[in-house]
Amino acid sequence: MNHLEHEDGSPRRIVSVTQWRSIREAVVAAFESVAGPLPLSWPASRTVPLDMSIDEEVDCGKFVRRLIYYTAVEGSRTPAYLCVPKVCLVDADQPEPQRRPAVLCLHGTDDEVGHGTVVGLSSKENRSYASELAERGYVTLAPSYPLLANYQDDPASRGFESGTMMAIVDNMRGLDLLDSLPFVANQTPPRFTNGNGTALTTDYYEYGNTDDPNSYQPGRYGAIGHSLGGHNSVYTALFDPRLAVVVSSCGLDSFRVQKTHILCAILYQKLSFYQDRLGTYIEGELKKRCVFRRITWMVMLLAGPRLATCRSFLSFR
Repeated sequence: MNHLEHEDGSPRRIVSVTQWRSIREAVVAAFESVAGPLPLSWPASRTVPLDMSIDEEVDCGKFVRRLIYYTAVEGSRTPAYLCVPKVCLVDADQPEPQRRPAVLCLHGTDDEVGHGTVVGLSSKENRSYASELAERGYVTLAPSYPLLANYQDDPASRGFESGTMMAIVDNMRGLDLLDSLPFVANQTPPRFTNGNGTALTTDYYEYGNTDDPNSYQPGRYGAIGHSLGGHNSVYTALFDPRLAVVVSSCGLDSFRVQKTHILCAILYQKLSFYQDRLGTYIEGELKKRCVFRRITWMVMLLAGPRLATCRSFLSFR
């Protein structure tokens, strides 16, 4: 599954977009063999109204924090915190609000406050990146992860084969929500290039057809997450090119069950609902040099130029 090497271990050069697309399809298929595919109703399910509602609003100084709910798929209501800088809001002193860039902020494992950890509602240190970014002028959206804290919705009942895939769709629909907000600066950054100063071609993106109403415009948003939220930031970017930059803190692993982290592996399986697919996949592919670890790194590579350090992320505009 290491598509950067031939069977004999010699390096394989990727010389065309067409060649890379075929490799990408193979990696996505391998990922979906473990996490399950996007629902058969996708992308038609994007036509389901988001129907955002605001359950709570709190003044946090430089921004307001809103507890919202939106419909990601039919019959489900995804809870999320939406932090909006006050420069984005209309009032008597500010008749023309500013539009600000937005960031998807995904939380780590927490069954008490869940997504509240990233907006400062837990005692855990260094987790409040959604509220900290809002203080710096970013609009932030922090959806809850399925079956943690206040989000008790069974993935199987919504047509998903894993919690991971349900979270990915929740996140993608969260980006749809950001697309709809008038105070979010969501134009494709003109500087989004392939690293040598030339613009990436449209066919680089899986959903890059601007004539298709179901297509995505690439490069609008950032994503950041720790642990569980760290790898789901990367996994969401695998399916949604609107994420221009991704920061993953302690979020990637080979997921091999070793004595040193067997508890983490068991917990991850429980959260993700991979059932026996992960173990079966690894067992069947270990003869090929621990393939799932290579899938993980290939997923990172597919995110490619969108993966970034915290320092470069905070300069994202």
